[in-house]
Amino acid sequence: LNQFKTKKLAAMILRAGYPGVSADLDQDLIESIMPAMEKRAREMQAGGMPAEPTPNLVTA
Repeated sequence: LNQFKTKKLAAMILRAGYPGVSADLDQDLIESIMPAMEKRAREMQAGGMPAEPTPNLVTA
């Protein structure tokens, strides 16, 4: 969450080799959804990991 809040996402994407994606990043949109995204992330964090592996976490 901190990368979004500190506006470092565009720089990270640029360093990863995606200058077009970085240039098209809508920082205003990110800032507008940040409160809801942070709230949901905290809810997910509070729940912790499931006691049993879920199918998407199992490796074949």
